[in-house]
Order: sequence, then structure tokens, then C-alpha cells
Amino acid sequence: MRITDNMRFNTTVNSLFSTQSQYNDLLEKIASQKKVNRASDDPVAATKIIDIRQGKAANEQYRKNMESCDSWISATESNLSSAYDLLVSAQMIAVGQATATSNAVTRQIAAQQVQSLIDEMSSLANAKSGNRYLFSGSQTSTQPFSAVLSAATIEQAQEAADNTFAGTVTSSGPYTGTVNKTYAVKITADGILKAGGAVITAATLIKDIDGYTGYAATDYIHLGGTDTNGNAVSDDTFTVLPTTTVGDLLTKINTTFATAGATVTATIDAAGKLMVVADPADPPGPGDSLPAVQISVKNFGGTADNTLRFDAAYQFSTDGGREWNRTDLSMSMAGGSVTFGDGDGVTLTFNDALGTQTLGTKAFGENDIFYVNAIAPGYYRGDSENLSMTINRGTNLTYNITGAEAFTSAGSNGVDVFATLYALKDALNNNNVQGISGQLDNLKNAQNQVSLNQSRCGTKANHLEVVKNSLADFDTKLNDLLSVAQDADLADLITRLSMKEIALQASYSMAAKIRETTILNFLK
Repeated sequence: MRITDNMRFNTTVNSLFSTQSQYNDLLEKIASQKKVNRASDDPVAATKIIDIRQGKAANEQYRKNMESCDSWISATESNLSSAYDLLVSAQMIAVGQATATSNAVTRQIAAQQVQSLIDEMSSLANAKSGNRYLFSGSQTSTQPFSAVLSAATIEQAQEAADNTFAGTVTSSGPYTGTVNKTYAVKITADGILKAGGAVITAATLIKDIDGYTGYAATDYIHLGGTDTNGNAVSDDTFTVLPTTTVGDLLTKINTTFATAGATVTATIDAAGKLMVVADPADPPGPGDSLPAVQISVKNFGGTADNTLRFDAAYQFSTDGGREWNRTDLSMSMAGGSVTFGDGDGVTLTFNDALGTQTLGTKAFGENDIFYVNAIAPGYYRGDSENLSMTINRGTNLTYNITGAEAFTSAGSNGVDVFATLYALKDALNNNNVQGISGQLDNLKNAQNQVSLNQSRCGTKANHLEVVKNSLADFDTKLNDLLSVAQDADLADLITRLSMKEIALQASYSMAAKIRETTILNFLK
């Protein structure tokens, strides 16, 4: 085969470019000290490097989470330690003033000292970490302790901003619970909440259906639609009395929409839906049609598809929606109101935009949420919910101590710290030796309660330390794996670079000689 000058030229140039590319690649790896600078260098190694870097990024986030938890726990422990010291001081005052050597004057002075302790205790119990209250439970933007004793309170009901419910919701009580709770209702299937917590039957009194309150003769059900002949029907003669049942309404429907040659049967099915059908045993004659029934009642409405619906599905919660519950807590609906069945007396009442509880305009949308805060009597305004954070793969840490656990009767020793201090102050002001002595046990139990929560902080801190050490070890292993996957062997690269440099110089020399192969170089 004849080798042309053009073939030799192309071969030389291609070899030169290839060697230059390999030379530049080696220079880049030496400069970056990495053997994989882009995925195309080694796709398998690049995938491994990405996975390792993701693991290191997760570790970094866990480390930040632990730093945040550690800061919170340290602040909590410090405040509880100071609170314990205040209770010891209060006990010393009580012991000194419960003796016969004290008198009304010394006890008045001691009462002022106890007030100072109360003020300091309030400052500790309302302490913040950053802009969040330490002891408010999950309500970190709410100051946990008030300066005055408050009665049980049910706050105004609220609803989520994206609810489709067009009406209003109000709350009522009285609240009889002993701890603060946030009650919530979530609609899981749109529709109307069932009346009385039970399915509508023929025996249900109309006055009991979801807020119907009219008993006068002017309260009537309007029946409209078409009969089995297709003729328009409009009937306002069915009067609702306190004794009128859904069965009475069914009978009225049967007579209103039937025609000669065809009968109509209205029933309430097992789901509480009103169904109206032509009697199959006596079908419509020529020109007859199935009835179209529309029903409207003064205080509850119907639909055009022959069905009255009372079948919105819902869930409820007593911890603000952290856990939705359909079995451990009952909820009943009657008169347009929802009452939670835990015996604490919280009720939500739903109204339409006009406040008339009209069922037809009271449509609930899926995922509508309604909630209300219920506050037990006392000084505490936070809740009993825990704050948690992920500190490792599959590991969450509850890092807070609630004010309920540390300072109220819901704690381990059942002592309300502020109530005890105020009771001691009152006994001192009143020169009541027996009342002073009566607080000694409470003060001791309060110390134990605060001390126990202090110990819990230590346990949480120790847990964090163990996880930190484990995470540090894992991070070291990831660094080793990353080094193996991406770090370059500089000695090997420099040796290979020298070899490529020699090859490149040879290629340059050969390329320079190509132009000397013309016929003129052989003429003498």
C-alpha cells in the first residue's frame, strides 16, 4: 500500500494532539491533586465520590443540629440549676420563719425576700435561647409563665389559612383539663359532619339534625324538582315541629313526587343518605320519568342528586396535630358543634357566613383544619409537647424540658413551684406559722422535681456526646474513603508527566521533519 505524505501528516498530527491532551490531563491532576476532576475521568469513582460527599454533608447537618441541641440543653440546665438554688433559699427562709424566735416583723421582711425569689424564678422560667422560650414546650413564641394566677381558658378557635370552609368556627367550654392542650379537627373527606356523631335514620328528629333550631309552624321543608311524569313540583306545606322525624319527611316525599301509574320510595340508607327512587314494582308509564328531587330546609340543605349528605370524614388531635387520632378520643357532633370526648369540655361550633348554621352552606373541604388552645388554671401558658431534632441517621433527640414538667403540678413530684412560693409569701405576710410549715414539704419536693429535670438535661448532654464521637469516627472513615477515591498519587503522576513530555518532544521533532520530505531536499 502506498503511504502518501498526507497520510503521514494526519497520523503525526493526531498523535501530537493525543499526546498533548494526555499531557494536559496529567498537568490538571497534579495541579488539583485529584485523580478525578470530572465525571468523565472515571464514572464509577465519580459516583462513589458523590455518595461520600452526600454522607459528609449529612454529617455536617447532624453536627449543626447537635450544636443547636447542645446550646439549648446547656441553657436549660443552667436555668434549672439556678431555679434549684432559689428553692433552697426559699426553704431556708421557711425553716427560719417557722420557729418561735421569729415574729410578724421578721416574717414581713421574709415575705419581701420571697417575692424577690419569685421574680428571679419567673425570669428563669421565662428564659430564652435565641428568640425562643426554653420552657414553653412546642409553643416557643409564647411566654410560658404569667405573673398572675389565671383561670381555665379556652382561646378563640382558629382555622388554617388554606381552608375551603366558608363559615366561621367558635370555641366554648368551660375547660376542665389539668394540662394545657391544643385541640384540632382535620377533615379527611369533604362533605358535612354527621349530626350527633351518628348516622341519620328515619327515627332521627329533624330538630336534632346538625343545628336545626326552628320549632314554629313557619318552619317548613321546601320540596322541589319534578315528579315521575316530568312535571315541576313545588311544595312548601311540610311543617317541621319538635316531634317531626326524618321518617315523616320520607312519607311526604313519597306522596309529593309520585303520580298515577308510578309510585316513589324515599329511604335513608346505611350511610345516612336520603335516596329517592321510583318503585320498580310499579314502574312509570309511557312518558313517565324518574323523579328529580331537590330539598331545602330552613336550617339544613339538600342536594340536586337526591342525596342529603352528613358524611364528612374527620380526625382529631389533642396535641396540636402531631398525632391524629380516631380511636383513643371520641368526638360528637350535635347542633352544629363538635365536642371532644375526653371529658375536658372543649367544644367547637361551626356556622355559615351568616351565623345561622345552615347545613347547605356549611361545606367542609378535604384537609380543612380547625384548632383551639385550652389553658389549664395556673401560671403556665405553654404546652406539654416535646421538641426533637435528628442528630444521626434514624436517631432523634428530644432536647427540651417543658415548663409543665419542671415548674407545675404535672411534673414528677406534683408540685406547682410558683403556687408554692406564692403560698409561702402569703403565709409570711399573714404571720401564719402553720402555713409556713405547711410549705416545707412542697419546697423539698419542688427541689427534687427541678433536680430530676436537671439530671435529664445531663442525660441528654451525655447522649449528644456519644453521638458526636460516633459521628466524628464515621466522618474520619468517610474522609479516608474520599481520599482513596479522589486523591492523586503525585509521584506516579510526575513520573508519567515526564514520560509524556519526552513523547511530546519527539512528536514535535517528527512533525518538524514532515516539511523536509519534498523533492527539493533530494536535488543537488
